Amino acid sequence: MNLNDHGIVLFTMGYPREIAERISDIRGEPDVEKRMRRLRELNESLPRTVRLELPSLVTNAYVRRVLDILEERTDMLSLE
Repeated sequence: MNLNDHGIVLFTMGYPREIAERISDIRGEPDVEKRMRRLRELNESLPRTVRLELPSLVTNAYVRRVLDILEERTDMLSLE
C-alpha cells in the first residue's frame, strides 16, 4: 500500500469521482510547486495502467495537459 505524507491510503481511493475531485483541487492550486507535488502524489496513487511518466522539469501548460490525460484515463476505469 502507498501512503502519502498525511498517512492516507491512496491506492484504495474510490474511482473516478474522488480522482476527479483531486484533479479539480490540483487545477485550483495557484502555487506551481504545490501543484507539481500534488500531481506526483496523485499519479503515484493510481494503478500502473493509468499512471503517466512525468519528467523532472515541467511547465504549467504541461501540468494542465497531464491532469486532462489522467482525468480521461480514470473515466475509462469506470467503464470497465
